[in-house]
Amino acid sequence: DFQVDLHLANNCLLKVTETVRYDFEGGQRPVLYRRIPLRYERHDINERLAILPLFVKDGDKPMPYTCKIVGDFAILQIGDNKAMLSGQHVFSIQYDASNAVNFHSGKPELFWSCLGTELPCRVDRLRVVLHCPPKVNLSAVKTLSYLGHSGAKGRSQGKVVGDTIQFSAQHLISGQDFSCVATLPSGSLSAPS
Repeated sequence: DFQVDLHLANNCLLKVTETVRYDFEGGQRPVLYRRIPLRYERHDINERLAILPLFVKDGDKPMPYTCKIVGDFAILQIGDNKAMLSGQHVFSIQYDASNAVNFHSGKPELFWSCLGTELPCRVDRLRVVLHCPPKVNLSAVKTLSYLGHSGAKGRSQGKVVGDTIQFSAQHLISGQDFSCVATLPSGSLSAPS
């Protein structure tokens, strides 16, 4: 299972928390890698995210990690080669992302690639929960999600659930991305300077 919580601030900073249930299925590994895509294309313009890792946990226990930028990816190495990872784990990865919101259409548009095409395992269930600033009228937010590769056709719309917008998918295969787009009403976010 993979859950992504996206907390969008008025200044367009995005706080991302990924909660990943991972089963090593009888195997062992000294480290686990998470490749976060940094480049995306919207409206024929290439954009690049900036990522600031905040923490990685296994349950409540802080995990050692390193992060390096390689090409169009931020690569998180979770673990330190001192202890083997095996069995079932629930990893929480939190980081800040800037430049995830563009204003190319005149309205603030959040585009988020939840998995990237580099994830080397299947995902049984994916849930994305978008938390917008309190003043945003959620019923006026236009949403769409994409399943597959870059350039895939729109799949479905997000649903307003309480004070969030939620997207979901099931049975994603290795290398299959899930991206979501939320176009907010004009004036609902401040464009970064």
